[in-house]
Amino acid sequence: MLTLISKIYWRLTGWRIVGTLPYEKKMILVIAPHTSWGDILIGFAARHILKITHAKFIGKKELFEGIMGGMLRRLRGIPIDRSGQLRVVEQIAEYFRK
Repeated sequence: MLTLISKIYWRLTGWRIVGTLPYEKKMILVIAPHTSWGDILIGFAARHILKITHAKFIGKKELFEGIMGGMLRRLRGIPIDRSGQLRVVEQIAEYFRK
């Protein structure tokens, strides 16, 4: 279902992906700049078009509370505590090391 939605998204927006990504066991793909909630749609659409099925994404921990939390986790989301003692980059690096 997400693949179909992704294809429709690309067709409606007129955007396209040019080139390929090198496959690495571990890599970080940044979808930026983060300007709105719609950025996650671009990320999901790119993930499906590029067939990166193992890709995960980060989001502020507050997004993972309540009803949306379960759905975001099933979509492979990782909650990040922006107010904690570890800075965001440190949290991501620690997750990446694991």
